[in-house]
Amino acid sequence: MVLIGYDDMRTSDIMLDDVLVFADSYDTSDQCQDGYYTMSFERYVSQWFDHQVMGENEKNQQYVTIK
Repeated sequence: MVLIGYDDMRTSDIMLDDVLVFADSYDTSDQCQDGYYTMSFERYVSQWFDHQVMGENEKNQQYVTIK
């Protein structure tokens, strides 16, 4: 998957309803297999790092900047 877009839904809430848009050549997760996948930005941020693999001093939160 490749991150191709960000939609803030034209609201003032930061992250609560914002959506990331990905190009996904293996788009089989929904009824509209158009090659795009969306994920809530809040969910993306909360799932970025893996607690099972990373050491305690390596669990840094990552952020995305889109211009």
